[in-house]
Amino acid sequence: MDITFADNTKCTVKSTSATEATCVTDGFDPTTIDTINPYAVTINVNTMMDTANTISLSTEVERVVSIAPFSVSPVLKQNLVITFDPAFTDITADLDNYSCFIRGANSYERELNIVSYDDAAKQMTVKFNGAPSDDYVVFVQGPNGYVGGPRLTLKTTIELDSFTPAQGSVLGGTLLTINGAHYGTVPTDNPVKVGENYCIIEETSEFEIKCRI
Repeated sequence: MDITFADNTKCTVKSTSATEATCVTDGFDPTTIDTINPYAVTINVNTMMDTANTISLSTEVERVVSIAPFSVSPVLKQNLVITFDPAFTDITADLDNYSCFIRGANSYERELNIVSYDDAAKQMTVKFNGAPSDDYVVFVQGPNGYVGGPRLTLKTTIELDSFTPAQGSVLGGTLLTINGAHYGTVPTDNPVKVGENYCIIEETSEFEIKCRI
């Protein structure tokens, strides 16, 4: 099944049944968007075409403002905070109808579980459960479609800035200090290998690992 609109914007099919199909629209081109005239919807199913339906678009003000942090470890679970515009409506009672996900290269998607919404602060807390290293776009979706706003991005990476010493004994026992970012505070979250040998973690923090090889 293929679903497209008059301007060739696609609607990605998420589920189907004998009587119903659910799809999520791509973003419409803001330079040509028409909020006055309805868009014709073309539905193709096994070479059968239907063009009897239309959809009308409304102008949406910016609602999403920022996400923090915007760079995280690809393997560590942690909470992220999405901040909304001060005029954003209270969605506390309607939170079950909202979802959040990230989309990366090759249309890879990963859901971010919504933990809570604080209307006073206009902030949504979501749980990041890990994703391959990449640059992702963050989407918040409500009952009427995607929530508008600037393009929010999330980078997943483990940074290695430096390590010392650069030489050690062939007999072992050298204490290696690694400096970077997005390390876990639990030693088992930071496996380190030098060549084919594991470096035994002795201390770890968000920016530094000390291990003995």
